[in-house]
Amino acid sequence: MDRVQASKSSALRLKQAVTSVQQQVRRQLWIQALRNYLALILAAALLLGFADFLIRSQDPSLRFTSTILFLLAAIGGSMRLLLPALAYTPTLVETARLIETRTPHLRNRLSSA
Repeated sequence: MDRVQASKSSALRLKQAVTSVQQQVRRQLWIQALRNYLALILAAALLLGFADFLIRSQDPSLRFTSTILFLLAAIGGSMRLLLPALAYTPTLVETARLIETRTPHLRNRLSSA
């Protein structure tokens, strides 16, 4: 009986460890996506600001166009960078396989457990 209970206990600890790694992977993916999105926004703002500085036009339609371009970059970047990071939910088996690729000495023992 103790052996069965010890087996269940070790299985529970293993599941908790894989779940912890799963949460860390999602957190890191979200941070990376957010960092890339902020870099895109900053680059778009700097590029459009530099173009505005070089052209020095007082025409409101040109400024309106640059604002629209900035908003398109922001919306497109959020669709391309942030939404996939939010939608990614790896299963425990996928997470176990990811761990096995990082530590090859496990040889598929983790994902088959």
